[in-house]
Amino acid sequence: EIELKNITCSGCAGRIYRALSQYPGIISSSVNYKSNIVLINFEGQKISENKLKEIINNIGFEVI
Repeated sequence: EIELKNITCSGCAGRIYRALSQYPGIISSSVNYKSNIVLINFEGQKISENKLKEIINNIGFEVI
């Protein structure tokens, strides 16, 4: 679970979902813009939690 600061709409949630889905090691993700939470099921040996946060930051969203 990663908490974000500035998800404002379903379009933002879609951007995050699409960005995450491009990386190997991510099994599934769910973005809830109303609660500003991203739930990610991932393989830790292929991608780190820090990398996930970096991906989200790089597309313009602030990880808390």
